[in-house]
Order: sequence, then C-alpha cells, then structure tokens
Amino acid sequence: MALSLILSVLLGILAKAFSFFLGLESISMHSFILISVLAGFISGVVLLILTFAITFKSFKRGWDPDNIVAPLITTAGDFFTIPSLLFSAYIILHIEEFVPIISYFIISISLASLLFVFLKKGDCRKIVFQSLSVLSFTIFLSSFSGILIESNIRILVLIPSLLVMLPAFIGQCGNIGNILASRLSTALHLGFVSPEFRFNKRARREFFNSFVLSIIVFPVISILTFFFSFIVGIQTLDLVNTIFTTTIAGIFVIVILSFVAFFMSILSFKFNIDPDNVLIPIVTNTADIIGVLSLLAVLNIFGIL
Repeated sequence: MALSLILSVLLGILAKAFSFFLGLESISMHSFILISVLAGFISGVVLLILTFAITFKSFKRGWDPDNIVAPLITTAGDFFTIPSLLFSAYIILHIEEFVPIISYFIISISLASLLFVFLKKGDCRKIVFQSLSVLSFTIFLSSFSGILIESNIRILVLIPSLLVMLPAFIGQCGNIGNILASRLSTALHLGFVSPEFRFNKRARREFFNSFVLSIIVFPVISILTFFFSFIVGIQTLDLVNTIFTTTIAGIFVIVILSFVAFFMSILSFKFNIDPDNVLIPIVTNTADIIGVLSLLAVLNIFGIL
C-alpha cells in the first residue's frame, strides 16, 4: 500500500509533465494525482486480496507459482485498473473545487509514508526501496508507451479492432515474459541455471517453452479479437491478416523479452537483489513499449495499414 500511494503520486506528476512537454491538452496536475491515487487504492486493495488468495490456493493445490501467480495478477490488474481510472475520473469531476487541497494532503501523506519506511529496518525498507527504484523507472516506461499509443491513435482508429486487441496483446506478452522471468530466477536460486551470461540446457528449454506458448496464445488472441469485433460491429482486419499481424508481432516481442528476462535474472542474482521486487515490473513494462512498437512495425512493414 505504501508503494501504491507513493508511485501513484509520482505517476500523476509524470503524466502532467509529459503532457506539458509534448503539448498535449490535459487536466491539472492535482487532478492527475487524485485520479492516480484513488484508482491505485481501489485496484490495489482488490489486487492485494487476489494476490493472497491465488498464492495460497496455488500452494495448497501444488501448482508451480511461477506459472500461475504473476500472469493471473497481471491480467487482473489490467481488468480492474481501467474501470478504477474511469470511476476515479468521474469522482474528480464532481469535486473539482476541493481537488488542490486534497492533492496536497495526499502528497504530504506519501512523503510521510516514504520517511516512515526509510526509518524502519529489515525487510520492509528493503522491499520498498528495491521496488521503488525499479518501479519509478518502469513508470517512465509505461508513460512512454502511453505516448506511443497517443501519437499513433489516428493510425489505430483506422482499424478499431486493433484497440480491442491491444490490451490483450500487450498483457499476454507480459504474462509470457513474466512466467519465463519467474522460472529463470527460481532455477538460478535452486542452482539449475548458472549465474553466467550463457545459455545452458535449462535456459534454452525455458526459452523454447516461451516460444511454444507464444505460437499458441497469439493466434487465439487474434481469433477472439476478430470474432468479438465482428459480433459487436467493430471494423476489423480480415481473419488471416489479424492472425498474421498478432502472431508475428507477438513472437518478435517474446524474443526480446526472453533476453531481457534472462539478463535481468542474472544481474539480480549477481547483485543480490530479490527478483520478486524487480523482474516482473521490468518485464511487464518492457512488454508495454515493445508490444506497441512491434505491432505498429508489422502493420507498416507488411503494408496492412
């Protein structure tokens, strides 16, 4: 909850800064902060409960948490965050006169919580500060991926089904990358993968598993996107082009994420950084940027747009 509060404030400030420097029309920084904090709190509470439930359930049933927990929580985050943001924006519109005062109050609380964590010793400070350094960087990456979408929105709305597909596409790229990162870090700590920048048999097998997942998952996303778009009357590419675009772009992303996951796993191990605090945020946010770029690249290179 401390991380959620601190990072939500930071995200609101960055959102306003990006909008200002890029000349984008936007709401005030106070509104950005309140929307971010309120949405972060709502989705954060839900995701904390889900995290505990899924973690303990997978343990009791003997499921490998590397294959289960990260993808489910990441997908749940995608599902709850957008409604939370919309709800928060709706609330802020109706209390505009109080927004500056509330935002200053929230900023004060976030600074106080940061100081409190800094003064504490043990795991609390370690977890928060290891995560905070990485998450602050990934907030920048996430904001950049938002800018990419915003700057290419005129291209994307030419085929509205792409906007339907984009969240699922990026989410599954991140999920496959997260599974790989979790499994590699576990293998490192169990001694199955040597902490060197070379691919042994176990690492190659994990890479292959990710590739197999990608050639199964991305065509499924394509087919579901096509049929859902067709049913509700959203303009879409034909089925063949939809499958081709999503699968080629997805495989390209997974190749990059595989190397990111491998090298970050080795680095976190070498520098004695808890992989639970750094790997998933880095892989997820790399997927956000590379996912958007690869999809746009495939659409342009093969003349689909």
